Amino acid sequence: KPDKKTHPDSWEVLTAGTALDCQEFGQAWGEWLVYRREAHKPITASTAGRQVRLLVPMGLLAAIASIHQSIEKGWQGLFPPTVAPDADLAGHEEREWLDIRKCKVPVERFR
Repeated sequence: KPDKKTHPDSWEVLTAGTALDCQEFGQAWGEWLVYRREAHKPITASTAGRQVRLLVPMGLLAAIASIHQSIEKGWQGLFPPTVAPDADLAGHEEREWLDIRKCKVPVERFR
């Protein structure tokens, strides 16, 4: 069985060197994969790569907000968040788990 961290469609491999190369994104991405499996529409390796390439330009907060939005609305795809990522997370306890100091890229790449 391949190592999850080196498998070509793992979030660590897909996001290496990007603003999404962060445990917090990995958690959201894992939720997205579970959601899709539960809907009997699992993500293929090629789809995973394309979805991550779509999310990278959004930055970390918007990418996580995009995943949360799609799950909450029952969507099959990922789309730019309809509200500002900070507004989406403001007032939620989830805001506390986002600690950019744990991420592997410079802070300016998060926006």
